Amino acid sequence: YKPQLKKEYQMLCYNNSWYYVLARYDSRLVLSSSFKDDSNRFLIFNTEQSGFYEINDVYVRK
Repeated sequence: YKPQLKKEYQMLCYNNSWYYVLARYDSRLVLSSSFKDDSNRFLIFNTEQSGFYEINDVYVRK
């Protein structure tokens, strides 16, 4: 199996910082400030317990 890289991501603005939404599990989002392979810091964001946030779509050039 060869994984396919995404060409479209959602971004979430939370606490005045933008994060890529890498995955969604029920009401939780896995966020990262980068979508590169060497990214090793992730945030788990619970949408049910959070206040206001904004999500935008981002297109990545290949």
